[in-house]
Amino acid sequence: MARRVILSTVGAALLVMVAGCSGGLGGAPSRTVLANGHSPTAFTKADGYLGPWDLYVVDYGNGKVLLYKNKGYIPDGQITIGLNGPQDAALDKTGNLYVANATGANVTEYGPGDASPSYTYSSGMVQPISVTVDAHGHVYEADVGPNYGENYGLVNEYAAGTNTVLNSCKIGISLRGVAVDSRGDVFVSYIDKPKDAIAVYRGGLHGCKAQVLRAHVSGPGGIVLDRNETVIVTERATGSVDIIKPPYDHIGRRVRDFYDPLHVAINRENTKLFVTDAGRNVVSVVDYASAKRLQELSGFDYGFGVAFGAVDARDAVY
Repeated sequence: MARRVILSTVGAALLVMVAGCSGGLGGAPSRTVLANGHSPTAFTKADGYLGPWDLYVVDYGNGKVLLYKNKGYIPDGQITIGLNGPQDAALDKTGNLYVANATGANVTEYGPGDASPSYTYSSGMVQPISVTVDAHGHVYEADVGPNYGENYGLVNEYAAGTNTVLNSCKIGISLRGVAVDSRGDVFVSYIDKPKDAIAVYRGGLHGCKAQVLRAHVSGPGGIVLDRNETVIVTERATGSVDIIKPPYDHIGRRVRDFYDPLHVAINRENTKLFVTDAGRNVVSVVDYASAKRLQELSGFDYGFGVAFGAVDARDAVY
């Protein structure tokens, strides 16, 4: 995109956030040498490879993003620049990464392989808790509002590289997650006892007309969609991840035995789930078809009831 050439000669997005301004940073972002001595500039993007790392874990408690290689998920560095209460992360189809920062009240964008932010979205944000990007590069931010637990949850939409809110809709007492399908339908998960629910804005947020899905979830958390438009949502009340196929009238199956699942991600091949279990401070790598646990990543600190998130870059769903 032209705006990324203007903002930085190295692109526009990786993982984790901030910058105190509401527009692009003034000049090319500084580059950071990672813990392993590598610089992000040392890697090449070939064969669809979207950056030097494969898995990004947002570690709220330690204020950093941890970087992993897919083979064995070996730690391969970290990002700390621009972080301010990171909650969740998402990737777009070109490998730019966006991080929702609750404390910073913004969403920060990083280019593939960059360790510093290149753009910041902040207009209308209070406490961002989740973020996603649609096929056109529009950024969607789920926000819990000024007083966590009050009836002020909202979802905001921004055009790529602009800090003007295109659409904003209020919903639920505690908005928890946001996802967008290939048609531009926007899904949100929210807590509104006793009516915890998933709602969908058909055709987008314009007009703010939401339809509550018939499938009921208790204490929903993060939400994503697979390539078949199947909803995948964490259900904190039951310690499970729910799989809900169209037309979304019932829960088809559950991946069980999590302590407090907050966020979930899925790879491009639709073969693996990445579930952040805040109750145990781990990220579980799960086989999507069989629900078998493949691996467990640890060493995180999510803080006091606050989420951390993980996204799989090389195989991510966009």
